[in-house]
Amino acid sequence: MRVLARVLNVDYPWLALGERPTSTTQEVSKRSFVREGVVSYVGGFIQIGGGQVAPGADPDGGEDILAIIKGQHLSIEVKLARELSEDRYSVDVFKVAPRHIALAAVVSETGHPAILMLTADAVSAHGKWRGGFFEFNFTKAGKKFTIGETAIPVVNSVGDLIK
Repeated sequence: MRVLARVLNVDYPWLALGERPTSTTQEVSKRSFVREGVVSYVGGFIQIGGGQVAPGADPDGGEDILAIIKGQHLSIEVKLARELSEDRYSVDVFKVAPRHIALAAVVSETGHPAILMLTADAVSAHGKWRGGFFEFNFTKAGKKFTIGETAIPVVNSVGDLIK
């Protein structure tokens, strides 16, 4: 079955069990706790910037926040980046659609998250389809995040979400 997973370019746990690969129970629990904080942080950021937010209808399927920002209705997926190695990160993006935004949070040692905008074009072009989600890997150089030579936009204001 592992060979079939490689041929199909999907993750073995997903093919065999229908589940995404996970780490230890403690790591999963900590990541879940931090991820909830990041989702709340993004929701608060939107509200402070004048937007309205509500919980998403399908947090497990890529819809963490429903937002209205300057009259635009958006579905927002918030992902906590996994550190692969020093300055290399990965996120799994479930949804690529119009009026849907995927955000990746890279949390610093001080606890301050850098919120990155993963556009549908970037995810489609650079993400690897893993049977149910896109795996999106990127790097950090100084204060910039990139995939290859392409810069990933950092969200600095609520207006950045509707450009």
